[in-house]
Amino acid sequence: MPFANLSGGVSFYFEDYGVPPSNTQTYTTLVMLHGSAFHSATFHRLVPFAHKHDIRLVLLNRRGYPNTTPFTASELQCLDTGDVQAQSNLLASRGSHIAEFLVCLLGWSLGNSPVVSFLAHVNELTAVEQAVLETNLRTVIVYDPPSVALGLPPPPGTFYIPLQDENIPIADRLGLFMQWVSSYNTHPISSLEIHEEIASQVSFEPMEAEMKFQAIPTEVYFDHFMRAYFPLLSAGGSEAGEDSHTFTKPALPEIRVRHIWCDMSLWNAVWSAWYVEKMLAENGSSGGRDVELILFKGVNHFGHWDRPEEAMALFASLA
Repeated sequence: MPFANLSGGVSFYFEDYGVPPSNTQTYTTLVMLHGSAFHSATFHRLVPFAHKHDIRLVLLNRRGYPNTTPFTASELQCLDTGDVQAQSNLLASRGSHIAEFLVCLLGWSLGNSPVVSFLAHVNELTAVEQAVLETNLRTVIVYDPPSVALGLPPPPGTFYIPLQDENIPIADRLGLFMQWVSSYNTHPISSLEIHEEIASQVSFEPMEAEMKFQAIPTEVYFDHFMRAYFPLLSAGGSEAGEDSHTFTKPALPEIRVRHIWCDMSLWNAVWSAWYVEKMLAENGSSGGRDVELILFKGVNHFGHWDRPEEAMALFASLA
């Protein structure tokens, strides 16, 4: 099995589908990170279409998923302590490991959390590391992130998330989540009004480490989101309140962000796109990074699974 041995004794399992045989010189390497209830196999339907679009596809299993180094007991304990700075540092370390892999990076769903953390803390990398990224990394693709991955404030009202349903045993919540997250949904597109979704229950093994990360205060995630998307705005402090930063310009500002949203996805993924759209409308280019919203129309959270050829073409066009 292929492994990448990174700093801190962390090893990532990955699948590298190779250089396009028809283009060995100017191809793009696309590294993809999966979400919370699915590992990298969720991207396998993209593989047959990668070389057609001059893409060298690399699929990565995040920490805690098959064959990749799990989180240590001390790291998981940090998530239970309420030490916000330590939790923020742990998120940043997840991002720094991703930096060792890159050319074009795509995160999907909750897999965008380490992607955004990487971009938020790219200014903390060494000069050598930044020089390598400046030469090789053009685009970060943030693919259908739920609002929790960005720490965004929730919409008004109460909305259903299976993982938070305390009336259901924890071992069964993830089963409900599996069906809920893969459903097709319609949303009003003329306002920020969202409706509650309904799904039925199936069974699935719980992932305790992933759920522990959800306990990190939203302001930590929001701070990373602001630093990644709008670094100049974040210099005055995050909207969520307490933290502030002294840097006045983004590191590697030429790295662009392409935020893909799917209009039949979950309410919290659509909400995150609308929130970003609102911030872009209010701030334009003053945020300090090239950020663009891209609509993947007519698909749910699994556009890469249901319409893989279109998805691969879209990813390649943005990379």
